[in-house]
Amino acid sequence: MRRWWSTAAIAAATILVARPAFAQSQAQPTSDATAKAGETAAASGDASPAEHLFGDWGGVRTRLVDAGIDLMASYLSETAGVASGGLRRGVAYADQEKLQADIDLETLVNLKGWSVHGTLLSRHGYSASSSFLGDDLDAVQEIYGATGNANIHLGQLYLQHMSGGPIGVDVKFGRLPVGADFNTSPLYCGFLSLGMCPQPRGQSIDGSFSVDPSSTWGGRLKLGEGHLSIAAGAYQVRPRYGGPSGFDWGLSNTTGYVVPVEAVWSPSFGPGKLQGHYKLGLTYDSSDRPDLTPGGTLHSHSVSYYASFDQMLIRIGKGGADGVMLLGGWTHADPDTAIFRDYGFIGLVARGIVPSRPADALQLLATHGWISHSLTDAQRVALVEGMTLPTGFAPAPGSFAGPATAPGVQTATTVYEANYAMHVARGLILTPDFQYVVHPGAATSVPNATIFAGRAEIDF
Repeated sequence: MRRWWSTAAIAAATILVARPAFAQSQAQPTSDATAKAGETAAASGDASPAEHLFGDWGGVRTRLVDAGIDLMASYLSETAGVASGGLRRGVAYADQEKLQADIDLETLVNLKGWSVHGTLLSRHGYSASSSFLGDDLDAVQEIYGATGNANIHLGQLYLQHMSGGPIGVDVKFGRLPVGADFNTSPLYCGFLSLGMCPQPRGQSIDGSFSVDPSSTWGGRLKLGEGHLSIAAGAYQVRPRYGGPSGFDWGLSNTTGYVVPVEAVWSPSFGPGKLQGHYKLGLTYDSSDRPDLTPGGTLHSHSVSYYASFDQMLIRIGKGGADGVMLLGGWTHADPDTAIFRDYGFIGLVARGIVPSRPADALQLLATHGWISHSLTDAQRVALVEGMTLPTGFAPAPGSFAGPATAPGVQTATTVYEANYAMHVARGLILTPDFQYVVHPGAATSVPNATIFAGRAEIDF
């Protein structure tokens, strides 16, 4: 029997979060948070208009939106089975129930340009990668992890102000993950593997680069003019994030701060207005970090860099995301302190290629991660000396995450993924998925694994 009481509790808590004010008619995309911004994102290929299984809720949704209130409820599950390779065969299921309140304060109380946003979620299940592949670096189900099993978890809660003019200004602050606005794209979470969703794994594996639904205190400023924009932020680095429930907002065990900076060029090419996004960024973390080499020095800070792009090659329909899009990227981190020194990906998203099914999408992806030479060398020394292999996941003060395990000496790992997202009905998407993992856990001692998986998404 499902945990009906946890879902009811989330619903009640969301109403409390949403009561002060509510927001736009467009579901909030990853990086934009007002109705006009959401509509622009959808038109340019950054997001898709929201659909709901139960439609307008008998007119209630429209009346709420007219009052500045936008509520969303969704269910997402990912099931993955290891058919061959890895440590053993098996099937694992994980799910998420999510409630979101977006609040347009301008409509509700005439605060021009202001909005407030909050999410609550519930997560349960098991990780196929951890259970059957011995892999704590990556995961074939991106939805499981971060919060672990949580009946109620606060994801985000923040204020935002947007203003127009020659240079658009977008400011947000509150309980935020770094990954909500940096090195991300709505295209990434079309894939089931953690290698891409919500960030390339070379970035999300870094504990200072918090990703949804793990948030800390922070803020972000974004300036945009024409096809160019630049964003910078400052966020608390606290390994415990908000604790298992997300409501631990204290400063204890804070290890420093992280400052991400990102520049984006968003051109359109040709008469078909083939939209593209090209990003360059870096993140500076002030936290002390131990060298991965045994007996190494303590580093007073760390810096990582990234570059990514997505570009529509062929336009098929009128929607911003209707066509064939190529995407790719690279992240680089300090090899003395980072688990992945380099991480690269290349993918293809083709939406609307079947004329009778314009909302379906074929998605292909390949990712490759190179383990830091310092970590590999340390593991080889530990293996010779009969010691436990270091993992690079040094226990952090106050962290609630369990220790990772190394299945062997780690060098590199590759994941190939293919799926087909089927728009079955309004607000319902089913996605059968195939993944082939080369060296699970980046260890050559673990046989390559074949994974058959599937995702169900319902927006109520």
